[in-house]
Amino acid sequence: MSAARSRKRRSPLAQVDHILGLKAGTSARWIDGYQRAGKSYPPVIRPEPTGADVVRWGEFVESRLLAEYRDAGVPLVRMRPAVGCGLPGLFPP
Repeated sequence: MSAARSRKRRSPLAQVDHILGLKAGTSARWIDGYQRAGKSYPPVIRPEPTGADVVRWGEFVESRLLAEYRDAGVPLVRMRPAVGCGLPGLFPP
């Protein structure tokens, strides 16, 4: 068995983290939301959680943009309203 085949396959969300240099689980939280300590946090990128492990091209690109703004010191709480006001129907599900 080759080394490439013996490596564990990453989920699409884990691949996004790897490619963008994000901490593990970051893109999953941004794309599909999460729960912590009994509190739910909605997704930043998707209109609502889907539970899908598939990442669309637009979601990947938005994750990259969020990462750049975060690296520049912009808090996610300031970006959330701007991301949520996208053009309806521009990228249908």
